Amino acid sequence: MRNSRLRRIPGRLWRLVSLAGHRLLLVDDDGTLAPFRADRQSAQPLPRALALLRRIAHTPHTTVVVTSGRPVSEMCARLGALGVTLVGENGWESLDADGTLTRTPVPRAAAEILARAAMEAVRRGWSDLLELKRASLRMHTRGMAPMLAQAIEDQCLGLWQDMLGDAPVRLERLDGGLELRARGRDKGRVALEHLKMCPPGTMAVAIGDDDADEYAFEVLGDLGFGVRVGDPDLPSLAHGRLEHPSDVIEFLQMWLKATGPVRVRTEHPMLPGFAPEFGAAMSS
Repeated sequence: MRNSRLRRIPGRLWRLVSLAGHRLLLVDDDGTLAPFRADRQSAQPLPRALALLRRIAHTPHTTVVVTSGRPVSEMCARLGALGVTLVGENGWESLDADGTLTRTPVPRAAAEILARAAMEAVRRGWSDLLELKRASLRMHTRGMAPMLAQAIEDQCLGLWQDMLGDAPVRLERLDGGLELRARGRDKGRVALEHLKMCPPGTMAVAIGDDDADEYAFEVLGDLGFGVRVGDPDLPSLAHGRLEHPSDVIEFLQMWLKATGPVRVRTEHPMLPGFAPEFGAAMSS
């Protein structure tokens, strides 16, 4: 009997995972490995998910990348030693498994508009809801009464929209708030960069829960597979769906089953020309 938690994952995925010459697994942190909490600091990754991810990272022919909007320093404290690449601030900094830290400079114009937007929000009395990072500004409304959260988000959305002009930042409404992000780096670029570093014919799978992850789903297209975590009725470019971070555990367990007993085919790896057929298989 098929696992009901994985009913929205096309069954052919596991066959393709087992036959791929190399696999790239990109996994989001908050909302994917860690269930959301009203208190953001209390939202911790599920231990079982981390244990499975650690096992996957040490299997042959596999590259694992964990992505997040949080800084890499926070990711290290939350995730522990996974032996994987950590990509923080939605692509603006990364920490390789060997300990090499890379921080991409944020354009001055973007940094200035983020600082101004934060100051204006503070003047409106929303300082307790704000989180200013190097490349983004987030307003958190999770846990508030729905009508109050909606009202504050609408006011802040209008305030920030009026300030943007042609500034190199992106404003988005997310589950539990709003976010301003510097343009130029996102999870789509992260996915493509890591795919290019992998052997030809690598099969890429990205798992995430919000609009920031949609950039990865979009750029992978026929070259990979996207899995959206959360409300299955929300529009998404992902090929498959999981309803809750606890379902991610089931997904990772199935991944290990698919890659464990089956011999990896390295003599006939999937080639770029195979991509359209791969995409068709995923949509069936």
